[in-house]
Amino acid sequence: MNKAIKVINANEKNLKNISFEVPENKIIAVTGISGSGKSTLMFDVILREYIRREKIINNKANDFEKFCRPDFEKFYVRKNVVGMNQKSLKKSDNSTVSTFSGINEIIKQIFNKYGQIYCSCGRIVPSTGNIDSVFFKIASLKNINILYKVKDSKNDEKVNWEIIKYYNINNFYNKELKNINIKTNSTYKNESIYGEISVDVLNNNNIKVENILLIKNSKILYDFSTQTFCIFCDEEYLSIKKSLFTKSKISKINGCCESCEGTSFIESVNFEELINDLPVSENFINIPYNGKSYKYIYLQYKDIYKITKNIEAGVDFFNLDIEIKKKLEDLITEKIMNHRDNINISKYIKKTTCNHCHGTGFNKFALSIKLKDLNIYQINNLSFNDLKEFFSNNEKIVFILKAIEDLSLTHLKLSRSTKTLSGGELQRLKILNTILNSMKDSIMIFDEISSGLSIDDQKKIINVIKELKNHNNTIFLIDHSEFITGNCDLIISLGPDSGVNGGKLLESNQSLLFERKIREKKIGKKNINLSNLTLNNLKNIDFYFPLNVLTTVIGVSGSGKSSLITSIKNKYINNKSLDVIYMAQDDLHKSSRSMIATYNEIFDDIRSIYADIKTSKLLNLSDSHFSPNTLEGACLLCYGKNNIEKSECRQCSGTGFNPISMSVLYNGFNIYEFLNLSFHTILKLDVNEKINKLSEIIIKLGIGHLSLGRTTSTLSGGE
Repeated sequence: MNKAIKVINANEKNLKNISFEVPENKIIAVTGISGSGKSTLMFDVILREYIRREKIINNKANDFEKFCRPDFEKFYVRKNVVGMNQKSLKKSDNSTVSTFSGINEIIKQIFNKYGQIYCSCGRIVPSTGNIDSVFFKIASLKNINILYKVKDSKNDEKVNWEIIKYYNINNFYNKELKNINIKTNSTYKNESIYGEISVDVLNNNNIKVENILLIKNSKILYDFSTQTFCIFCDEEYLSIKKSLFTKSKISKINGCCESCEGTSFIESVNFEELINDLPVSENFINIPYNGKSYKYIYLQYKDIYKITKNIEAGVDFFNLDIEIKKKLEDLITEKIMNHRDNINISKYIKKTTCNHCHGTGFNKFALSIKLKDLNIYQINNLSFNDLKEFFSNNEKIVFILKAIEDLSLTHLKLSRSTKTLSGGELQRLKILNTILNSMKDSIMIFDEISSGLSIDDQKKIINVIKELKNHNNTIFLIDHSEFITGNCDLIISLGPDSGVNGGKLLESNQSLLFERKIREKKIGKKNINLSNLTLNNLKNIDFYFPLNVLTTVIGVSGSGKSSLITSIKNKYINNKSLDVIYMAQDDLHKSSRSMIATYNEIFDDIRSIYADIKTSKLLNLSDSHFSPNTLEGACLLCYGKNNIEKSECRQCSGTGFNPISMSVLYNGFNIYEFLNLSFHTILKLDVNEKINKLSEIIIKLGIGHLSLGRTTSTLSGGE
């Protein structure tokens, strides 16, 4: 094969001499059970080695990347490589379909170039300051100084002496508005310098309004580089800049509503739900109380008593004196808002639409700028068809909208927050992002693109993948879906098992299709009833779910499955009569410090076992000595990280522990060795009931090859 991708003798992690050669411009499925080495082969060998080589070529590689590569003998790939792993999208109120797809950046550029400011009086406002506005402001003020920029902090290094001589400038100021002396041939990097001018100078035709500052007593009154005014009613606006069309506060000039900080709503404490009718000297807050303090919010009774000590006995919260009630409200509000992310507290927070921005999240300066009579908020809330019509002449946006249409995401508005999207919608957004950021003639690696998608959705995804192939791309699909793998040109199978028993190249076999047994539907004696549900795509839905039976909620991606289940969670999560456990599609927290033992809350048990050993007591070692995350247990050179700048720590040999902690043995294993035993081995040790139960469950899940000390950042998506 002249044009082929070759890997010879790959031995990274659990891979065992994997060698393969596949032609370019094909769709290749990479299959195998979870932990068999699929992600290791694709991401840790192919993608990582490509990135390493690119960094070396562009002189951006560090010493580790120059001299340490994945474990393989030979590797040949002549194309650009991009990958989409299983990490969840970062969800936030400010992350939307528009920002994630890249459309938002293009729209901002269009607004910056073609947008017009519309005053509340109905007139169009100049997009930059107007000299008439400057004269108007000067006439209305007394004892002011007029400053003119003679050196820009961004573009210039030297002061513009031609302007200084032409305007006869003698007094100079820095950006802090302090008087300074400047020299003729001196350079002033990253500094803005202003010179004081007279009113007469403003009549010069060459004067640039955006360079003018009006100050009084060393304070800026007007900055015409950012401010502009309606020449008819003198209402103030901000000059058009790209940063105005974002809710981010990274730039001082932004479009974020100051009242709600861009969230579109105002959070406040629902005192009607939080407070009961008991006197304030008793348990008057509907939060667990131990006689001294309220749980979850750490509100001490002594702090309440300081405010209410002079009131009559038996008075409840709602009948307190206005001044005392206000002080107590402020105290409770501070405690509640500081802990509003706690699920036991969040139910006492109410959200109301922001009155200042009317739920848009943008300030008046951003909303005053319009494009074809629509502001940034209105455009982000257009339907898909209206968007296509509005931007029909913009090739970049048309291309993105075509990709959105191909992925069947046309029901989503650009303003839709990623927090409200279903797993299938998020998955397709990730695919969209990968498609938009890739080039033609590339190798593209997709990890579990079928995750969260119905067969109908998978059919649409395969059509998109085939379209990518037609652009001379080679696509690797790590997947378990029989439909996805069945539509691939080639199959690479890894196995036969997971962990140390995996990592071998298997002969490709057709997957066995098992006959589906029709089960008789069960009817529960008790039901959960939900009525008039309206959330995201759900519109006035009535539902009932039978209890004590297995119920499957199905439908194409975006049909409202997650919204329906979320409604159950929101209604019953704090209901004492019903035990609700909610497992969403969110990724688990991954870090180099988090491991399976800590994630499953049994690391404290393990540390206690080691601390109770006779050797530990003789050495006066506590639980803290058996964790790499504590000062007592960590290696003093790498501080428990196992490595220094990606190289194995020479003092602890990559264990992360200090020698004293490693000297204590349990069943012949030190703490590091114990944490690295497979769950199959741990179960045989019969440590205790809790660890045995966890080991049994993990083995049943088919991931018994894992160890308690395996960090969550190294787990594959399936694991």
